[in-house]
Amino acid sequence: MFGYNEWFVGEYEKKQDTLFLTYHNDKRPARFGTKILINNGELRSLDKPKDSVMQFLPFKIR
Repeated sequence: MFGYNEWFVGEYEKKQDTLFLTYHNDKRPARFGTKILINNGELRSLDKPKDSVMQFLPFKIR
């Protein structure tokens, strides 16, 4: 089995319950947008369509 490890580095700004992401390069995650709503402990993309077939990407803020 092969692993997959890809990083999308950038910055974020939090306004109330929403994260606004700015990526450092033009490549962006296919299933993750730039506006993320924090809702009941879950992260939901506001500018990408919901896809029930694909898994959501793990997300970490440092």
